[in-house]
Amino acid sequence: MRILVDALIMKREQAGLRSVALNLTRALASLPDAEVLVVAARGAAGEWGDAEVSHVSVGANGPLRRWLWRKSSRARMARDFGADAILTLSPEYSKTPGIPNIVMVHDLGPLLAPGLYGRVRFLRYLMTLSRTARLADAVITVSSSTRLDLLRWCGLSIAEKTFAVPIAGQLLGGEPERPAGLPRNVDDFVLYVGAHLSHKNVSSVLQAFEKGLVPKGTRFVCVGPDYGGERAAELAKYRNSGWLIDLGFVTVGQLAWLNAHANQVVFPSLFEGFGMPVVEAVAAGGRVVATRLGVLQESVGDGIQYVTDPLSPEAWGRALSAEPRKGKQIPLNPRLFSWEAVAEEMLEVLHVTAGRS
Repeated sequence: MRILVDALIMKREQAGLRSVALNLTRALASLPDAEVLVVAARGAAGEWGDAEVSHVSVGANGPLRRWLWRKSSRARMARDFGADAILTLSPEYSKTPGIPNIVMVHDLGPLLAPGLYGRVRFLRYLMTLSRTARLADAVITVSSSTRLDLLRWCGLSIAEKTFAVPIAGQLLGGEPERPAGLPRNVDDFVLYVGAHLSHKNVSSVLQAFEKGLVPKGTRFVCVGPDYGGERAAELAKYRNSGWLIDLGFVTVGQLAWLNAHANQVVFPSLFEGFGMPVVEAVAAGGRVVATRLGVLQESVGDGIQYVTDPLSPEAWGRALSAEPRKGKQIPLNPRLFSWEAVAEEMLEVLHVTAGRS
């Protein structure tokens, strides 16, 4: 099967979505009965494995520019490639006559929690998501929780063509290595991995530290991207606190070391489509304290500690003051770390959809 993967949504500095795009495309291209052409914006370079790659001059930050390019150029590219299906890694639909178009939905955060994502994203999703789900030949969600959210929003009429194909985390390989930026005298620390967007709710944990609600001497180590200055802005007031350590991006080996050695790994997010950092932390031996989200109970179950009042600094203070469950091993489904299994399930959906069209 020949698949055109539309990865125009991917940006160079992204973490989660970039990881999904690269891992999924590589896994699809490695399957013996699949040939893959991936289309990405210039500057969004990556290791695409066995996939053929075409970089185009379309801004990843411009939905209108992406739509115009799809209308004017993608159909021709798909026909020249002989595509049997087009897989768009975002909920953006553009009809290509004669070729089934499958779209991916990662979460419905902008619609279900507009106060956390902003008015612009809310309006864009409001105007486009239902139409996209209705017109697409199939919709793939990254978790069963997201599929349920989508059906609640769009209605059950799209249920038969909506498939949950849970994505995967990565087993953090390489030699575990203590980051050079972590002082040698720091042994007791809480780890946060991720962005500092409003729905990530890192502020509640920061306030718990600021108010002295965590054990004395514990540091707060932050790892992850800064998309538009929001990370720097949120952490600025705590730079001289004595308890904040901002490491920015770290290597895979360093992340594995941090997950394994942290007293706790916190995940205070208010809304997620999958929760990849939690899965990866648990696999690395981390003791996770997270907001009780349906998607996390779907992936890691009750093997982690949950906070039911995530906007309360006091709740995080109590959770982080509890005795860390060091050495606790949580049995995880190997499917959670197999992108090959994800690709095989995805390919089956593409075959079924192509057969219907």
